[in-house]
This record gives sequence, C-alpha cells and structure tokens, in this order.
Amino acid sequence: MGELIALDELIVPPDPAAVVTCHRDITPENVRRAADGGIVVLDWENCGPASPAWELAKVLADLPEGAAGPAYRAYRDAGGPGRVTAAADFSMTVAEQGHLLEFYARRAMNLEESEGNRTRAGARLRAMLARPLTRARIERLLKECARVSVRAG
Repeated sequence: MGELIALDELIVPPDPAAVVTCHRDITPENVRRAADGGIVVLDWENCGPASPAWELAKVLADLPEGAAGPAYRAYRDAGGPGRVTAAADFSMTVAEQGHLLEFYARRAMNLEESEGNRTRAGARLRAMLARPLTRARIERLLKECARVSVRAG
C-alpha cells in the first residue's frame, strides 16, 4: 500500500497551455461502434479541463498488459494530439486511483450502504488492487510508448 501512496509524488499540475476539454472517463464501456462504422463516446458527465496526454495515459493504463503499445500507435496514426512521454503524464490516473480506492473501500465497509452497493464496491476494489498502477507499470507503459515514438520518427 505504501507504494501506491508514494505515487502521489508523481502528481503535478497540468500545463495551462495544454489543457482542453476532455472526457476524463474514457473506458471501453463508454465507447460504442456507430451504425456507420464510426465510434460514439458516451457518458460525458465527468468532462472538463485536462491534458490530452493525461487522458491518453489513463486509457493506456486501463488496457490489458501488452495492449498499450498498439493502442498508442493507432492513436498517433489517427492524429491524436496527446503524447505520453513522462511519469507526470499519469498524474490524473494516479489521483483518480487514490480517490477511487478510498471511495470503494469506504462504500464496501459502510453498513448503511445497500448490500448491492457494498458488493459492487468490494468487487471494484479487488479488481483495482489486483492490477494497481505502480511506478513499475508506469515505466513499462512509458517504454511501450517510447518504442512507438521511435518507430513513428
């Protein structure tokens, strides 16, 4: 647990010049294929100011092991504006992880919550703790992105 708390050292404020309106909750559940073959992004209630690199880092961290490199390559090939180049690009993901771990732990232990809420919170907590974002994982993700960047020139 100390390793997760130590990740707070990576959190930095965003560069104001790089902040745009972002979704801030891109997950597979929030992306659907449109009838015309394009994509539709759903669930915009968390949208707000963020760095595209930070949102991209969050997406990459949520992918299964080994999928970040191909996803980053596809994103770049499609002209996406974000570039994940430093541990600080995971600032939003680290902050979110800390808040969600606390939220799910409190909900899972709160006897005033419904059994369903406690069960769902416990499951989400176990899933997050089974694959937490750590410094080692951040380094692996950065290496995958760097390999793509070298190939892209």
